[in-house]
Amino acid sequence: MAQTLGMSIHRSTPTTRFLATVIVAVALAGALAGCTSTSHTTAPSTTVTVAPPLSSRTATPGASTGTSTATPAPQATTPAVSQRAGAECLTSSLTGSLTAEDGAAGTETENIVLTNHSAVPCTLQGWPGVSWVGDGNGTQIGPSAVLNRSSAHATVTIQAGGSAYAFLKITGYNADTCQLTKADGFRVYPPGQSASLFIAAPTDTACSGLSELTVDAISAKPAAL
Repeated sequence: MAQTLGMSIHRSTPTTRFLATVIVAVALAGALAGCTSTSHTTAPSTTVTVAPPLSSRTATPGASTGTSTATPAPQATTPAVSQRAGAECLTSSLTGSLTAEDGAAGTETENIVLTNHSAVPCTLQGWPGVSWVGDGNGTQIGPSAVLNRSSAHATVTIQAGGSAYAFLKITGYNADTCQLTKADGFRVYPPGQSASLFIAAPTDTACSGLSELTVDAISAKPAAL
C-alpha cells in the first residue's frame, strides 16, 4: 500500500532523537548565557566618605574652629606712692592746722601749718592754694586766696615730724558786697600738689561775693602776728 501511494515514510530512530535533544539543549544553554551576561552587568562600586558633624571635629593646632575662650587680662593696680627722702612733700605726707589768729582794724592774720608726718624729710617751695569751703561738703566759698608774690619763696626742707608755715591774711569786708556765709574751714593745696588738705575752722564766716584772702609763700618759721 505504501508503494501504491508512491510515498516514502522515514521513521526516526532512538539515536536520532538523542542527538536532536543534545543539540537543542546546547542551543538553549548558549542563549541563556548570552542573556545573563547582557542583563546582569555589575556597576562599579563607589565609596562615599561622610564628614563628621562640626561639633565633633578636632581642631588642628594653629587653626581656628570659629570659637575661642578669651583669657581675662590681669587688672592693673596702682601702687601706693610713698614719700621719697628729700623729694617734694606729697599731700599724703602732710597734715594741716592753724595757729591762733590775731586781728586789728578789721583784718585777721594766722599761719597755716603743714606738718610732715612721714618718716623722711621732704621739701616745699612756693605758695599753697587756699580757699574757704562750706555746706558740709567742701563747696568753695568765694574766690581763692590771692598769692603774695612779694614774699620770699625759698625751698624749705621739712624734717620728719617738722612743720613749715604759710602766712594768711583775711581782710575786712564791705557788708554790702561780702555776702557773709558760714564756713567749715579751708581747703589747702600744698605747693606742686593736685590733692588737697582740709583744715577745719568751724567758727569762721566767709565772704562769698568778694576776695578777702591773701597768702604768703611757704617759710621755715611762722610769721609774727
